[in-house]
Amino acid sequence: MYNKLVWVLLEKVGVTIINFVALIVMSRLLTPDDYGVYGTMILFIAITETLIDSGFGGALVQKKNIAHFDINTLFFFNILISLVSYVLLFVTAPFIEDFYSIHNLALYFRVLGITLILYAISILQVSLFNRNLDFKKSAIINLSSYLLAAIIAVAMAYYGYGVWALILQLLLSSLFLALFYWMLNPISIKFELSKESFNYLWKFGINTVGANILQTLVNNIATSIIPKIGSSSQSGLYFQANRVSNLPTSILTQCIDKGVFPILSKEASEVQIISKARSLNRIILSLIIPLFPILSLISYPVVMIILGKNWIGAVEYLSILSWSGIALTIQSLYRNIIKSTGKTQFIFIVEVFKSLLTILALFISMRYGVLFLVYTFTVSSYLGVIIWGIVLSRHFNYSFKQQIFDFIKPTAVILLIILVFSICNIKCNNYYSLILAPVLYLLYWMISVLLFKNEDLLNLTKQLIIKFS
Repeated sequence: MYNKLVWVLLEKVGVTIINFVALIVMSRLLTPDDYGVYGTMILFIAITETLIDSGFGGALVQKKNIAHFDINTLFFFNILISLVSYVLLFVTAPFIEDFYSIHNLALYFRVLGITLILYAISILQVSLFNRNLDFKKSAIINLSSYLLAAIIAVAMAYYGYGVWALILQLLLSSLFLALFYWMLNPISIKFELSKESFNYLWKFGINTVGANILQTLVNNIATSIIPKIGSSSQSGLYFQANRVSNLPTSILTQCIDKGVFPILSKEASEVQIISKARSLNRIILSLIIPLFPILSLISYPVVMIILGKNWIGAVEYLSILSWSGIALTIQSLYRNIIKSTGKTQFIFIVEVFKSLLTILALFISMRYGVLFLVYTFTVSSYLGVIIWGIVLSRHFNYSFKQQIFDFIKPTAVILLIILVFSICNIKCNNYYSLILAPVLYLLYWMISVLLFKNEDLLNLTKQLIIKFS
């Protein structure tokens, strides 16, 4: 199991490093306005991509036995949805341009929208690779695709193509993914659809698609709101701060989605799923919880090094948004536990309540300015954890007491360290502050093992000592 997860981790870390390097270079070649314009498009594209998948990919992974009818049904339905979505996006693009009053926005939308069709072509292959736990080949495909797209995008930014560099990076990565997946796994597709297969996939997928759309809306809506209450420049600053804060979050949540979900889906009963999930949760939370408060502490040197001095306005946003990483990771863990049981109706119910409350809070906060909106988004992410926790406690025998026990020790340790820093009034406002990151993480590990007796970290420490001794 852990060998499989290693390949998932390598893929996500590798893709993140590629995008991270591209981010460093392109942030010095492009302006906050360029990223602000690009950010306005992300919400619409992300929602449509979610609609294309419709959760069918996850249904194919979760189903115990699949037939060729399942494969053909998934492929053609996704193609149909992608074409319909692109036509709608193409027609409505001028109205979106008028709403934002951004020149050429309609053209940008129409070009970027081609990714919807390319993405639909890849979904079947991604699902089959995940189902077979073939994470090694998947890692090679993803790393190659994102690397090629990043190189071309950086070259375009260097030669002054502005926002087009960002658009083509997403478009080309989607193209390369589609090509490489089908080259490595050329399967025969026939136009033969099964109503029975569609009904099964739809029953599983309709709940996850609704949940995914709501989740995507909540995660991206702030970038679309800010140009209306502030400016494109502020939207660009927020967009970049959010990208940096999402670097660790993205790696972790994607690893959970791609690695933990297929592994848990192999368990024979709900009791076994919960038991294995708790074991995975404890060690994952013990490893990741301190990352986000540490990132918040060193937000100034991180922005200066990654984005450059022109992006200093993103420091405060990053410092705030970093704290949402803990909540978003916990939500991903809880979501995949429920998804692994096949009871996806609970996922939809949770996302409805969570999203409605979050969106309401964000719209209320609009009148108080951009900074207040950023604080609201961060706080609302913890509201989502509570809602997920209630459902797990009442319907899946994962009690609140167990949930609290699983993350209380790592949380208490890192909050204690942050409190000491605050009392000592230690400032992290220079490049040397980056040295604090590994020091603080090591301090967290030592306190967790020696004082708080964190058994998961203690066992991991023993394994590492044996391995490297």
